[in-house]
Amino acid sequence: MTRVPALAALALMMAAVFVGDLLLELGVAAGIPYIIPVILSLWVPGRRDTLTVAVGATLLTGLGFFLSPDAEDIELWKIILNRLYAVLAIWVVAVLGMQRKLAEESAARSAKDNLLLFMTAAITAEVDDAEDALLRSLRVICAYLGWPVGHLYMQSEAEEGNTGARGLVPTGIWHLDDPQEFAAFRRITDQTPIRPGEELPGRIAETGEPVWIPDIRNDPGFLRDQQGEPLGIRGAFGFPIKVGADTVAVLEFFARHTVTEDKRTSRLMLAIGTHMSTLLEREQNRHELAQTAMDLTATNHDLEAFTYTVSHDLRSPLRAIEGFSHILTDEHSSELSPDARKYLDRIRNSAQQMNILIDQLLEFSRLGREPLSKQTVDVDELVREIIDEVSARLEGRNVKFVVATLPACDGDPGLIAEVFINLIDNAMKYSRGSDPSRIEIGYHENGARSAYFVRDNGVGFDMRNADKLFGVFQRLHDAKDFEGTGVGLAIVHRIVARHGGMIWANAALDQGATFSFTLGTTKRPI
Repeated sequence: MTRVPALAALALMMAAVFVGDLLLELGVAAGIPYIIPVILSLWVPGRRDTLTVAVGATLLTGLGFFLSPDAEDIELWKIILNRLYAVLAIWVVAVLGMQRKLAEESAARSAKDNLLLFMTAAITAEVDDAEDALLRSLRVICAYLGWPVGHLYMQSEAEEGNTGARGLVPTGIWHLDDPQEFAAFRRITDQTPIRPGEELPGRIAETGEPVWIPDIRNDPGFLRDQQGEPLGIRGAFGFPIKVGADTVAVLEFFARHTVTEDKRTSRLMLAIGTHMSTLLEREQNRHELAQTAMDLTATNHDLEAFTYTVSHDLRSPLRAIEGFSHILTDEHSSELSPDARKYLDRIRNSAQQMNILIDQLLEFSRLGREPLSKQTVDVDELVREIIDEVSARLEGRNVKFVVATLPACDGDPGLIAEVFINLIDNAMKYSRGSDPSRIEIGYHENGARSAYFVRDNGVGFDMRNADKLFGVFQRLHDAKDFEGTGVGLAIVHRIVARHGGMIWANAALDQGATFSFTLGTTKRPI
């Protein structure tokens, strides 16, 4: 039975009990029937309904005492005591019933609150598009409140040179039960940017707390009601969405009726605001990452174009320097002093060194542009071919190569070869002061750190400078002692990184160095 028919039935029952009290001589039992409507009221949902029935039953019990016929054989004090017992019973039943209803209402409210929290958390976690997630959240909050209008204000973009508090601007994110009914309100809202402290959203942004407006007609600070148009709304409520201490958005809601502040709802909406702040922060980070990626792509493109252009533009003057130096040496050698010939040789050597550097810069630039051509690489065979080529140009050096069995890997064969060539050349260069030079190439198993390595017994380096090893033009030894451009290890690092691997080094001064690296998926030998 619904609430209104149930209350009508209880009213009729109390009237019948009262009529019976007046017409029948019930004596000491006269007050007992008034308890029955109170007991039945416990099945009507509202606590106020039980209270109303209890008050009515109490009044009728007292009124019945004065109007009902007296029983001649019963003493008056017994009748009075009976009615007092009846009133006490009425209120014991009513109080216990209202406590039970209060517990049920609290449990139902908690379940409803938890469902809303779960739904908004699920939306913000599962929906990738921030605008769609905010719109869905707006709808479920409106359904929870039972209010017809919801809208989102966002923090405006910071103006250049303005370090003060930013205002709020309306968005296209709305929930309207009846778009036609609230068309005027939406039009006015869409034309109303808000400064901090102004209107409902401005007050929320300024305080960082939920704000309630019982009736917008009685609130002089609600500017949108000053336009002289019927808006179809009365009560208003809103809460902030904050990232850190900064209010980045405000959700506002409107009811057709006046409202009163509900602190429990305020606390609930602040919890929902935390979910939404995570969503907006994630979206903000996504935009920043996308912008950073675009900036990095543009910067890399510019750097590669610059490197390519400069490298090609440098070749012409270098060819001229080398060519004219060669002419002077070949055709005018007799006219030159020994010092002049020595200087010309230095010029030619420097020009040749610059050409090598340009080639390596172009190669380094190319590594960032060209796609990998991955396939299974027989690293063992590859390294032995490289050692055969290197051994052919040892020029009398005493070099001992120690090569372990090396597992295959997935990678670009040409680039993998370049890694080993650079590392082996590097080991030969820095171990040429040792007799014999010992260069060991192997693979060590160590779980996630299993890696290929190239080890030498050369001059080594100070590990405090290890962070400079793989940078372009970074050198740990004087160019007068060891030739080179400072680009080779940078090329190795880039190749390894493009294969999803990593490279590191261990060394000590005059005790050699070991370069270890991974190359993504390694295929163990059967």
